[in-house]
Amino acid sequence: MELIALPTLSYEQAQELIKKHAGSVLNDAEVALQAHESEEDDYRPAEIRFCDGDFELDELAASCDCLIVNGNLHVRGLLETCHEVEEGALIVLGNVTAGNVIVHDSWCVISGNFHAGHVYANSSNNCGMVVGGNVQAESLVEFGQHIHVMGDVQADLVLSGMNQIQTDGQEHAARRLDRATGVQQKLTEVFQPLCVEADPESKKQYLEEDVYCNMLRLGENPLIV
Repeated sequence: MELIALPTLSYEQAQELIKKHAGSVLNDAEVALQAHESEEDDYRPAEIRFCDGDFELDELAASCDCLIVNGNLHVRGLLETCHEVEEGALIVLGNVTAGNVIVHDSWCVISGNFHAGHVYANSSNNCGMVVGGNVQAESLVEFGQHIHVMGDVQADLVLSGMNQIQTDGQEHAARRLDRATGVQQKLTEVFQPLCVEADPESKKQYLEEDVYCNMLRLGENPLIV
């Protein structure tokens, strides 16, 4: 089923659904939904799409204001929240499995476990990613998005470039970089050369986001093995 074919919910209907099924991620799901509390903004009505039950598809480009899945979400390929909306939201009241994942300018709230390939999140520090269960991924990378995992994290690379990756359980990462370990001097140690731009004066390294995300879209590995 295509995203546009899904029924819509009012804000009040979405709020009641979340209260009933969100469990440990209730507060975060409510915050994610609050951006769409008004039924009408300056431009158009808020679009809250809804799937009651498991949702399975080849790829997902979540371009509506908010997508709520009351069940498990399985995306065989790329899962990407799009640039078309400001502070969008993906709320899954179940588990998520996907290929590579790109979260741009969006909330991502998952009540269950999250199993994916390479995961990248950046909302200019305006939104968060919250997982009520465990995360298993090839890489978990943020450059401008708080990530909170209530369970365990298992990944080859865990990289926090601007905000924070908070793990309540155990973190099993072969490689970990954050601001405390000098992430901006070490990007070339973990990413393919095309993904990194170096400033010769400051000695700082920056992620080439467009190149990096295009590699994820093509299913390529952006990491140095």
